[in-house]
Amino acid sequence: MGKIFILGNDDSSSWAYSLGKVETIPTSSKKNNSEVIHDFVLNFLREAKSDDKIVIDMDASELGSLSLTIAMHIRLSVEDLKERAFLPIIFVSYFPLQSFLKQSECGQFFLSHDGYAFCTPEDVANVIPNVNSISPERFKTDFLDCIQIHPTENIGSHSMANQWGADVLNRIINKDTDTVIPEIAREKTKLYYKYIFLKTYNINDVLKGNLGGVAKTNVKLNALQKKILLIDDEAQKGWAIVLKNWLFGSTIDVCDNQIGSYDDLPEQIKSNIEKDYYDLYLLDLRLLGNKEDDIYNAEEFSGMKILRKLKEINIGNQVVILTASNKAWNMKALLDAGADGYYIKESPELQLPWIFSENNFKSFQHDVENALNNNNYKKKLYRDVNALKKLLKKSSKFDDDEILNDLIAFIESSAKQVMEAKIKEDFAYSYFSLYQVLERLSKDYITPDGNKRDCWLVNFDTPLYKYKIDGFKPVEGPKIIKERPSMMEKLTAIYIEVGSKTDCKFIREDIALAINRRNTFVHEKWKLTDDTFYQNLSKENKSENKKLREIFKKDGYIHLLKTIQTIMESIC
Repeated sequence: MGKIFILGNDDSSSWAYSLGKVETIPTSSKKNNSEVIHDFVLNFLREAKSDDKIVIDMDASELGSLSLTIAMHIRLSVEDLKERAFLPIIFVSYFPLQSFLKQSECGQFFLSHDGYAFCTPEDVANVIPNVNSISPERFKTDFLDCIQIHPTENIGSHSMANQWGADVLNRIINKDTDTVIPEIAREKTKLYYKYIFLKTYNINDVLKGNLGGVAKTNVKLNALQKKILLIDDEAQKGWAIVLKNWLFGSTIDVCDNQIGSYDDLPEQIKSNIEKDYYDLYLLDLRLLGNKEDDIYNAEEFSGMKILRKLKEINIGNQVVILTASNKAWNMKALLDAGADGYYIKESPELQLPWIFSENNFKSFQHDVENALNNNNYKKKLYRDVNALKKLLKKSSKFDDDEILNDLIAFIESSAKQVMEAKIKEDFAYSYFSLYQVLERLSKDYITPDGNKRDCWLVNFDTPLYKYKIDGFKPVEGPKIIKERPSMMEKLTAIYIEVGSKTDCKFIREDIALAINRRNTFVHEKWKLTDDTFYQNLSKENKSENKKLREIFKKDGYIHLLKTIQTIMESIC
């Protein structure tokens, strides 16, 4: 038989010394504090071997509660103690076992089926040889499934998800599992955390330190010189440190106040937001902690209110939501409100498999990378859209509310579409939506001459002429007399006659390209999607076809917006 470790006090010595090779460790002075007890247990069993045994004097602490807590910590500290957590434990007391069963939550230890014994001091010497370790194969059924540890009253599901979720994320991105993050390390000393950890992961993987999620290499996302705002009332539970370790080269400001709306944010933070200072927002859905536990309407969550305000300030603001909720309707509401992605803070209560954790992170990484890549163009695009709307509203050229409202509606609708575009067709449809501005403009400025058949007027009074655009200056040709002028003829006339502009390069390259993209997509889309056709083109024609294909990218929309802006500036 190996060494016997005895937990007791001076009063235990009367029977403890008779056991031979013993080590008496006083416990009465230890406070019932998870960090203190955790460290005590690890130090106490640091040199224990597989054939050693543990004896705990239940009478050495008041009502035996501390002794039970220590025993529960030993059994649940598998990640730290490995096989030493399974050592047999002999409880010694002059009181009957029943007196300890309901004494505290840790009294559930006696509901387990193996690996312990209970006896009086007089019987301990005879009992010790007959008590065996609990086997790893039977640990779940004979111990773990027999007990139920609950979080403490001051830790709600929201806080627990933050503590657990930060640890999961840290395991995924950090290969150095010995790196200590104090906020996470403190939580891992608590019984509930140890319990739910073992309920989630396979016991053999825990013993081998082979948790599938531990990164083989450190995962770093290049966020050099990016400015990020983390808004999370639980940021100091480990999230701030883990995210800073992950987002390499970034500057992360942290707002960890409990806030109910945008107005509750610190003034400096609001000032930065309104100056477009940040490249990315990481926003927790619930920022009032347990106060939002009973909210079921996603619109009422504090984070949702801030999300909507951020998108109102600039729809191009990139916002990725951090949430402990995995409910589909909440996810849909967030995306409908303009969220650019989300990360589910894993709650221990869900006991999710590791494959979910890895996929959850991959999705998060993809959303953050996209947000950082899209940030500059979307914010600038939104400013350009607003500038165009402002120009139209101020111009006396659009006194007709119906025309103005139509133009604004087309611009706003297309801007929303392009901001949410995911696939190439989305960009094409947003292009079409914006192109309606040109169609509405031509309808308003080019009208039939009521007195002459097939004749057209520009701005109700000037005949519509055909312009030659081959040189550096437009040359006025004959009047256009036909059933319907082309869009090129209409926009050229508006730009020259109404806008008094003579920039042939703009007409030839920008207006023509905007129209050709639209027409090619409508009438000959195959030319834009057939790779074989593209490869057989001449070098010059390839270049032209490549420009037309940009209708499937953000660049096509941006070019069209600039073209419209130039035309509008000329006529306003």
